[in-house]
Amino acid sequence: MQEKQRRIMLICSILFFAAAMGWMLSFAMGRTDTAQGDALVSGGSGMNPQDEAYHKREYEGAAYEAKWQEESLPLSFSSQGGQGRLVVPLTETPDENALMIDSRYSLHEILLILPGEYGESMKNSTLTGTDEIQEVFLSRQEGFTRLRICLDGIYEPVCSVEQGRIVLTLEKPHVRYDRIVVLDVSENGTDGSAGQSDWSVNIGDVWERIRSGLENEGIRVYGIWAEEGMTAEERAAFANELGADMMIAVRPAKAGSPGPGSCKILYNGTYFIPYFGNQQLAVLLEQHLAQTGAADGTARIYQEEILLQNAQVPAAVIELDNSGDTLLSDELYRASLAEGIAGAVMEAYTGMQNS
Repeated sequence: MQEKQRRIMLICSILFFAAAMGWMLSFAMGRTDTAQGDALVSGGSGMNPQDEAYHKREYEGAAYEAKWQEESLPLSFSSQGGQGRLVVPLTETPDENALMIDSRYSLHEILLILPGEYGESMKNSTLTGTDEIQEVFLSRQEGFTRLRICLDGIYEPVCSVEQGRIVLTLEKPHVRYDRIVVLDVSENGTDGSAGQSDWSVNIGDVWERIRSGLENEGIRVYGIWAEEGMTAEERAAFANELGADMMIAVRPAKAGSPGPGSCKILYNGTYFIPYFGNQQLAVLLEQHLAQTGAADGTARIYQEEILLQNAQVPAAVIELDNSGDTLLSDELYRASLAEGIAGAVMEAYTGMQNS
C-alpha cells in the first residue's frame, strides 16, 4: 500500500513539474511576442540593437524605396486662421507612436509613413488642407503606406491622431525657434586627396556634436548634406528662406592645403548687418578654433564665392587641411573642431543679445 502511494505521489510530482514548465515556457514566449510587438510600434523600448537596426531598415525602406508608385490624392482647402494644417481621414485609427515623419526641408516636402494598409481608405476620402499644402501623393508597399506632402515652403511638422484622423500641423521655423543656425557640410572635396572617402562619416560625427551641444542651449541646427545635391545658390537660398541667424560651411580645401593642422576661414566682407556680420563671424571662428586646438593657425580670407555672395545671413566657410591623411579621422580633432564652431556660435549670440 505504501509503495502504491509513493508511485502515485511520484507521478503527480512529474505531471505538476511538466505543467509548470509548460506554463513558464508559454508565458516567456508570450512576453517575447509582446515585447517585439511593442518594439515595432514604439521604435525603441525593449529592443536589442539588432532588432532596432532591423526595424530602422524596415522604416527606411518604406520611406525611400525607389519602386514606390505614387498617385495623387483628392485634396480640398479650408482656412484655419493662418495655421498650416492637413487632415487625413481614415477608416481605422493608427497608433500615433507608429507614425514616422521625415522632413525634407530643402525639397519643401514631408514624408509621412504608416505601418499598415491605409491606401484604399485614403483614396476613397478627401483630405483637407490649408494653402501651405500644394499636393499630396499616396504610395503603397506591402505593410506600409506613405504620403509625400508637397509644401509651398519650409515648415516644421507636428503629427497627431485625433478621432480616427491624422492631423499634421505646420509651423514656420522662425516662429517655433528663436535661434537658428545652418551648418553646410555638403561639399566633400574634388581634388582626390587622401582620406576623402571617410569625409561623410567623420563630418557627420562633427555635425552631431555641434547639433547636440547647440540644441541643448535652445539653438536649432539645420544641416545641408552632399546627398541632397544642392548647388551653392540653392544652399544659400535655403539659409535665407529659413531666416537663419548665421550659416557656417565646413569643407576640405579644394585647391592645395592651408597647411598641416591649419585651416582657412573664408568670408565676404561686402555683406554687413549692424553689430554682427560676415567678418565678425569669421573672427569668432578663428579665435575659438585656435582656443580648442582645432587649428594651429588660421587665415581669414576675403573671398567672393557663390555661397558667400548669395547668403543674406552672416556666413563663413571653414576650409580644413586636407594634406595626407585627413585630420578628421582623429576623434580628438573632431571634438576640438566641433567645440570651436559651437563656441563661436554661442559667443555670437551673446554678442547679439548685448548689442
